[in-house]
Amino acid sequence: MTTVYFDSKMTEFSPRQSTLELIDFSRELIEAAFAPLPPRTAQFELSVERFVEIFGPLKPHFIHHPKTAALMRDVVAELGGDLNTVYVDAPRLRGATSDKYLTAGVGLRLRRTGIRGGLPRWPS
Repeated sequence: MTTVYFDSKMTEFSPRQSTLELIDFSRELIEAAFAPLPPRTAQFELSVERFVEIFGPLKPHFIHHPKTAALMRDVVAELGGDLNTVYVDAPRLRGATSDKYLTAGVGLRLRRTGIRGGLPRWPS
């Protein structure tokens, strides 16, 4: 379940085909970037510098990828948004590590945004 706050109003929605496709696409990019390591545990195998070398370019690659834009339009459309009147912004790719592995740069603490809960996380 995802909760979205907009103009002081709360909306919740369950996963949709379009959101699942966006998640799958982001997962593909992340897995390809960190291969052959599993992304969830890469921090335990890589130096901080190497992790940043991988993840740093991945963020803008995802944000500016044409497929990301198309998938975001699909999300808005599936939620009933009029693509002629709704501005569709690029989603931001965020990474979080444990054990104070990253404390600055690509690992800055995630700030509170208008989306609470966000899209579903990596499966356990």
